[in-house]
Amino acid sequence: MIDFALQVGDLAAADEIARMRPVADRETDMRLAQAAMNALQWAIAESSLKRMATRLSSADVWAMLAHVMDRQGKSDGATSCLREAFLCDPTGDRRDAWLARLPRGARRDAVVQCAHLLLNHRQIAAACDLLLHEGCVHDAWRALEAGLQGAEMWSPGPGLEGVMARLAAEDADRLVQLVARVALEAISLRGRDAYRRACRWLAALQNGLTAAGRGAAWDEVRAVVALESRRLPALRDELSAAGLLP
Repeated sequence: MIDFALQVGDLAAADEIARMRPVADRETDMRLAQAAMNALQWAIAESSLKRMATRLSSADVWAMLAHVMDRQGKSDGATSCLREAFLCDPTGDRRDAWLARLPRGARRDAVVQCAHLLLNHRQIAAACDLLLHEGCVHDAWRALEAGLQGAEMWSPGPGLEGVMARLAAEDADRLVQLVARVALEAISLRGRDAYRRACRWLAALQNGLTAAGRGAAWDEVRAVVALESRRLPALRDELSAAGLLP
């Protein structure tokens, strides 16, 4: 029935049928949204895109919804949609599109709140990068500390080395304490998988320190890890394979 309604151009009927469906059909909702946008029927486009965004979140869908909100004069709603797009896909372009719409007085609180949401999804690099971009260095350190809780159980994500380099330029010793603790806690779990995770954290730390021109701090970390590995041959194997031992 919805295909027929779309065929004859009855977008309101198509939207009503779509809202009554027990199971979402992403492809049909997108066809309806695009048809509604082409026909400048923004309320129907909004309805269809909201169904898509709430059932299967996507940065592109949120960005489309922001455009539709804008066309209806719903500026606050558009801003919220752009934040959701950034949370789904935390790139610099999506960040800037969202930040450009924030009132100056509300910007810092909105950024801190968004960083917290990113941390909830284990997006440590994105959270810290957002805070550093806004000059919130103290908050970035706090985000890193919070994000590293329990990090011995997983490997560092993309983008973290760049964040480490920027924080190392601020305080290399503090960074070493935080990340080395994660690596040592992973080592304490024993086993090859844990040792490999530790190596990934140590490699990220090494690259971050080196990029910041703080290679001497890495030499100290390497000496501690080398000492720890003397009684753990499997760890020494993994460290050597990762190029972390001389």
